[in-house]
Amino acid sequence: MKPKRTILCVDDNEQSLSIRKVMLETRGYRVITCTGGEQALEIFKKGGIDLVLTDLICRVWTEPSW
Repeated sequence: MKPKRTILCVDDNEQSLSIRKVMLETRGYRVITCTGGEQALEIFKKGGIDLVLTDLICRVWTEPSW
């Protein structure tokens, strides 16, 4: 069995995240969701993310502290 690819979805709209999560999971992906940029960076730094889908106009993105 092929391992599932992991997608990190970042959006400040929780309804959009829920819809995206269901759509991707039914297609066999492992989906991690979060609503903020800092949280997304922490998850991404841990590794294991194959793709990041993000909202281009996300009100909660802040300047990264790297």
